[in-house]
Amino acid sequence: MVIARFLARTGLVLAIVAASACASAPAPVASPPSAPGPGLPVATGEQHLFRLTYDGGEGRASLRVVLRTTSTDRYQVGVSDVAGRKVWALDYSATRSVLVDHREKTFCVSGPDLRLSEVHPDELPLSALPRVLRGELPIETDSDALEAAGGAGYLDTAGRKWKATLEAGVLASWTLSDGEGPSVWWIRQGDGGILSRRGGEQYRWSRIVSEPTDEPLADIVPEGFREGFCGD
Repeated sequence: MVIARFLARTGLVLAIVAASACASAPAPVASPPSAPGPGLPVATGEQHLFRLTYDGGEGRASLRVVLRTTSTDRYQVGVSDVAGRKVWALDYSATRSVLVDHREKTFCVSGPDLRLSEVHPDELPLSALPRVLRGELPIETDSDALEAAGGAGYLDTAGRKWKATLEAGVLASWTLSDGEGPSVWWIRQGDGGILSRRGGEQYRWSRIVSEPTDEPLADIVPEGFREGFCGD
């Protein structure tokens, strides 16, 4: 589908959580952190505006990202360019995902485990995207589990190793490692962060504004858009 190809060219906030290992031109990458520490709770009923920059094999892109959450398993993301023109949107829930390409005027519907053909599904699920953007640990675990893991790191149900650091009670960094070493790592920077991949891609973002909301999430598919497939 055109949506999948377009997301692969535009910076891909979605790829933040899919974390592919595709080949790319080297980009400046922050060094992986190592020491473990506790995670942070997930906030709900909020909306956030972020400014995000992507550097990698697909070039460089600057985007504006709006994240709205109503629960731990329901959120919407809207992405626009720096001029405010809508690019794409995602409506995620525990039962399905809806992806909209505003430039092509198309949309697709998939399960909650939606993946794009250009992005390997080996790392983080779509459900982790709000946590990553808000500067929280992507996995849902408690502080005791991470603290008990010590220097060895915390192993998730897939056998992957997580390490995290805390500074003054705030999550400062996390690293996800596989058999080849650190594969994805994040470091807090101001009210945002830097996420790097072993393949060279890097995402930098800052939070511009956050506010609570109790408004329900509306349908993101504009009238007249045609339905396609979530893939090539």
